[in-house]
Amino acid sequence: MTGNGEPLALDRVWLPRSLAGPLLDADFSHTGLYDELAALTGTRLTGGSEVITALVPDATIRKLLVLTPDLGLDPRLRRDWVRRTLYENAFRAR
Repeated sequence: MTGNGEPLALDRVWLPRSLAGPLLDADFSHTGLYDELAALTGTRLTGGSEVITALVPDATIRKLLVLTPDLGLDPRLRRDWVRRTLYENAFRAR
């Protein structure tokens, strides 16, 4: 959320339950994925990469992010790893 209470991003994260099960009960309203992953599981990322593109959002995404029809997004596909294990995090930020 931004300072005025509007959503800033929509995250979709894929992590194995065996690693990230404790995150299912985390409150992400005032924290981030990587901080919670470290705090709740002791897991810290060892690398990553990110691809940024452009996208015209559909009606569902516009509603979730409170966007006007004239705004675009910069979707990102981020691949992170712990040692050599790969996890994906796709999110759309405005």
